[in-house]
Amino acid sequence: WDFPDDEISECYRDLGSSMWTLFKIMTMDGWTAHVEQIIVIHPSLKYFYAVFVFLSISSVSIVPAIFIENLIEDREKARRVRSRA
Repeated sequence: WDFPDDEISECYRDLGSSMWTLFKIMTMDGWTAHVEQIIVIHPSLKYFYAVFVFLSISSVSIVPAIFIENLIEDREKARRVRSRA
């Protein structure tokens, strides 16, 4: 990617680097300084990063919720089996 800052350009030089960079942004590891530099040059990317961060936070919340729901259902099934016996 042709970007004035060499460090930012290296983060998006190929698919693997881009995926690693987006993963770091998803984990909120020092992402603000990185994204701010990009938004200054390409303001339209603020919508992409806003949606990406929102979906990242949402997915991190959904995964544990699924496991907790399954655990609760399994406990209820076990309780019903014990009450029948």
